Amino acid sequence: MMKDLAGAQGLHTKCVHASREFNSTSAISPPIWQTSTFLAESSEHFAALAKSVKPSEYYSRYGNPNHEQVEAVMAALEGGEAALVTGSGMGAICTSVMSLLDRGDHVVAQRNLYAGTAALMEDVLPRWGIECTFVDQTNAEHAI
Repeated sequence: MMKDLAGAQGLHTKCVHASREFNSTSAISPPIWQTSTFLAESSEHFAALAKSVKPSEYYSRYGNPNHEQVEAVMAALEGGEAALVTGSGMGAICTSVMSLLDRGDHVVAQRNLYAGTAALMEDVLPRWGIECTFVDQTNAEHAI
């Protein structure tokens, strides 16, 4: 019982403190950044932000301070090196699928998929030279 409690406290501590370096305020709970755009100090600064990869303070769709905080907490909780927050589930699915597949690959997927995922596999992947086969995951004869 003590071991379980210690583990739970460890997780709670990670939840509270894993993103501390990304909270530039003195608030214990980081503020929620709801803005959609951020101020640049100059046109040169704006150009540098526009060219950078995943800037935290440029445009909320590309990231904001809360994204970095959530990613830090998720990585700490999962014991990972890093984590990635996306704007939607479909954004996460597309990012995962497209980062793992190359032209000439073949995907075997279950028939029962989220409609957006099915459209990605049926309509988009073939345009990238990636084939998809859909199987009935409830039929053991189709097991690989």
